[in-house]
Amino acid sequence: MSALDLDVRSASITAKVDTTLFQLEQQSLYDSMSDQIEVAREIIHVLCQRLRGNMQDWAEDFQHRKALERELEIGREIQNSFLPDELPQLPGWEIAAYFQAAREVAGDFYDAFTLPREKKIGLVIGDVADKGVGAALFMTLFRSLIRATATSDYFLDHARSHAVSDTIVGHQETT
Repeated sequence: MSALDLDVRSASITAKVDTTLFQLEQQSLYDSMSDQIEVAREIIHVLCQRLRGNMQDWAEDFQHRKALERELEIGREIQNSFLPDELPQLPGWEIAAYFQAAREVAGDFYDAFTLPREKKIGLVIGDVADKGVGAALFMTLFRSLIRATATSDYFLDHARSHAVSDTIVGHQETT
């Protein structure tokens, strides 16, 4: 290639069998190309095939990256839609929350809600292992289950002292 584009190249080869080195100097290549047009055509053909292959690989990589970016965007939208817009207020308390994902979409979440029949607030902080749309959907399911359970009469009457520490569903883990 350097005989064609004049860029300096280097290579290191270790032969495992007896080998004959063939060195093609730039002028010899040009002489062959001018004497035999088929040599030039073949070189151009090979270079075009390589270029097409590289361009196809780049296009596939680009499409794959775009799909991943879209999945992350959907996950981010899902995640943000389930974080509370406002936090409940409790006399004598100042409650604030700030969320910043370490990555595009994190499995972290928080929730705060008023418990019925009492002047108490339910606070939840969790982390779903994994990232992306799957983690965001699992976080959504887990948040809904926590709210449904925490506001049920059974929970309020019998399970106040129990804390959810680990739940494993499928391949997702939430703490």
